[in-house]
Amino acid sequence: MSDRVDRFLASRCSKEFLADYIKEHPEVLDRASKPGLYLSSVAAVDLAVSLHESGLLPEGYRLTFVETVVDYAMEGEDLYAIENDRIQSVFTPGELNHRARFSCTKKRLDFEVAEAKMGIPFAEPGADTAPRRNCHGEYCSANPVDRQAEDEAAFSEVS
Repeated sequence: MSDRVDRFLASRCSKEFLADYIKEHPEVLDRASKPGLYLSSVAAVDLAVSLHESGLLPEGYRLTFVETVVDYAMEGEDLYAIENDRIQSVFTPGELNHRARFSCTKKRLDFEVAEAKMGIPFAEPGADTAPRRNCHGEYCSANPVDRQAEDEAAFSEVS
């Protein structure tokens, strides 16, 4: 039911109506700021974007929304935020500068999927000996400390 309400609020309501609705139902801000997976189809994303465009999404809720969609992308659970301009419209310019990290994450996941399809063995994520590639497709160190330095170097090349 809330998905239908959120979709209605996102697409059919004026700023004034939304402001009044939020006063009566402040829990709508929680739903908008914490969308579930499948960002391309969940109504909470459209609601968050609409509230932001209307100036009705308070900063704390905006930050929660950004953190949620970034976490989904960085964990490889839902990469839709990487390619969706409407979601990215909720980000600040500084947050968008980290978009290159999204790109690196997607490329790394693409390499892992391709390697798995070709039958190239690799250890489970988090294993100290896991062969891994950076966003340029180059093999990286197995040492987690070196990996972080390599990721930072790759990120600076991309941005």
